[in-house]
Amino acid sequence: MRKFISVNAKYYKASQITKINNHNTRTSNIDYLLKDNDCNYKNLNYSINPRNTLVENFTEQFDNKCKDQIANKFFKPKTANENEIIDMVVALSQEQAINYLNKPNGEQLLLDGYKEFLSQIEKEYGFKGLEINLHTDEGHYDSNGIVQYNIHAHIICIQPEYSEA
Repeated sequence: MRKFISVNAKYYKASQITKINNHNTRTSNIDYLLKDNDCNYKNLNYSINPRNTLVENFTEQFDNKCKDQIANKFFKPKTANENEIIDMVVALSQEQAINYLNKPNGEQLLLDGYKEFLSQIEKEYGFKGLEINLHTDEGHYDSNGIVQYNIHAHIICIQPEYSEA
């Protein structure tokens, strides 16, 4: 069983939160989704604060972070080019992901693993997690027409607190 994992982090400005949310919740047009009859698994979305959408959650968390920094004098003036959002795309090998997904409650098992990964990232590096989006509907077809799944999760965080200046 292949046990590969990859993590690609992309950084975004706060103004791009709606674009991120639209991709992760599938409200934007995505041209690399599998055909419906080839989607054997379901996408799952987990919000750290389930009352809010990602956009509302981000705004609330980011505002609270800024207030806390100012109150504790950890404030660093924001620059125009500063990125506030981290979108970690975490993918397992197709073989490993399918192994989990074919078990009872497979999608939830996989999501729970991503939650644990986020917990470790938060503890180790100080990121503040906002949302996890499990995508099981992406992929492509090889030259023989066989589905090659691109099963992954988007783990959305805001950057760690600033160090004292």
